[in-house]
Order: sequence, then C-alpha cells, then structure tokens
Amino acid sequence: MQYEQNGPSKLALISLAFTCFLSFVPASAEEAKQPVGKWRPKDGIYGSPRSPSEEQCPEADNLTIELGDKSVSGYEWSCKINKVADTAPDAIKLELTCNDYNLAQNLYPRDPKAEEKSFKETMLLKRIDDKVISVRKTLNGKFEGPAWRADLCPAEIQRVYVENKAASAPEAAEKQIMLASENNRGHPADIAGVDLDTQATPDLDRSGLSDPRRRSGR
Repeated sequence: MQYEQNGPSKLALISLAFTCFLSFVPASAEEAKQPVGKWRPKDGIYGSPRSPSEEQCPEADNLTIELGDKSVSGYEWSCKINKVADTAPDAIKLELTCNDYNLAQNLYPRDPKAEEKSFKETMLLKRIDDKVISVRKTLNGKFEGPAWRADLCPAEIQRVYVENKAASAPEAAEKQIMLASENNRGHPADIAGVDLDTQATPDLDRSGLSDPRRRSGR
C-alpha cells in the first residue's frame, strides 16, 4: 500500500502508455499520406561498372541522360523524351521516340532511308544509390532482356562531354537551320521563325550509352 500511495499506480502507467501509443499512430499515418519527393537521375553519362584498371565509360558502353533537354541516348541510338512518369518513390518511366541505326538496319535492310525510321520505346530507371541506377529499355516496343546497372561516370568524363557539347552547339544549330530550310523550301516565313540560338543535342563521340550486351538500344 505504501508503494501505491507514493509511486504511480499500475493503472496510471497503463493509461500513460496507451496515450503515448495513440499520439504516435496518427502521426505515422499522417506522414504516410504526405507526398514523397520525386526522384530524378542526375543528368550526365553513365556506364557499366568497371574495375580501376579498366577503361572507364567507353563509348560503346555509355548511356547519356539529359532530362533537362528531354533526351536519352546511347551508342548509335538517341531518343526524345515525350513523358516522364513516377512508378515508385525511387523509380520513373520514360516514354520515348527513338532513332536507332542498328535496329532500323535489321528491320528494313533494303530501305535506303531506314535510318530515318523512328520507334516508340519505353525506358525504366530505378535508383540504386546517388550514383548508380538500374536501366531497362524496350527494343522495337518490347522488353527483351533484364535491367542492367549503370554507374555515373567520373567527373573528368562529364566535364569533357559538357565542353564538347558546348563547342558543338553552333554547328548543331546550323544543321537544324539547313534541315528546316529543306523541309520548308518555298516558305521563307517558316524558315525565318527558326531560333538561331537553339541548342540542339550534338552528335558527339560520347553521345550516349547502350547495354554492353547489345548496341541496338536495349
């Protein structure tokens, strides 16, 4: 009896514990309802994992992601991003329109303009950590293989790519002007509407990345 008078009773302790439990549960439920921050991969060049003694990010094993420019590209293929959709807190789906030289040659071997063909593709990107992502891409609209790992390439490779892209921008803009001129022959007003300062994605030595198991954009 002396303990119950001077110290907390069992009933009081149980009541306190229950109160704490109730205060915790709503907070957790509330946090679950809050929107999760959208994950996006860093723009840049990605390559398959390599040991320090191996060449880092060789051209035929590169993937270039440029969400800011709405493009992704690899070895002899490039895609325009039409739509980005969140599939999980750490994963996105890209709806693409792609030009794929190898795929076009395989599907249309007798077509002299096969390289002008475009394909609707889908790319799935998932975060592994801040510098590593999982990549899976359709080929001619179908998933034919598993996802592969892509690591963000070293800073020096990123720097060279950015410098080459900036240096090639004027030439790329000039090509766009010439293309617009050919497509709008006889329509000077349309040609005049082209922005001379348009920054198009150039065709660089390190223009992108493909799965090392297949160079046709898979």
